[in-house]
Amino acid sequence: MKMEKKMSGLYWWSGFCLLVMLAVAFLVFGIYILIISYRLQNPFIFIPTFFSSSLMILVCLSLIAGLTVKAYTRVKKNKREVVDKRT
Repeated sequence: MKMEKKMSGLYWWSGFCLLVMLAVAFLVFGIYILIISYRLQNPFIFIPTFFSSSLMILVCLSLIAGLTVKAYTRVKKNKREVVDKRT
């Protein structure tokens, strides 16, 4: 039973790290597109490129923040369970 719980925790953390790395990769890509958009000469192409990159950055930052809160609550819950088992 303990081994199954450790494996499920391992799967959870590996999935969590994969999602965070994916969000960071898209964040870097969004920042790159934002920088590129300032070099465009045509204003009709600049506007959608600027807003789409800003939206991509916003979504990635909110995903990273949500995943961080989720990981913090999981760690806090696990610490509470360890303390409860000791007493």
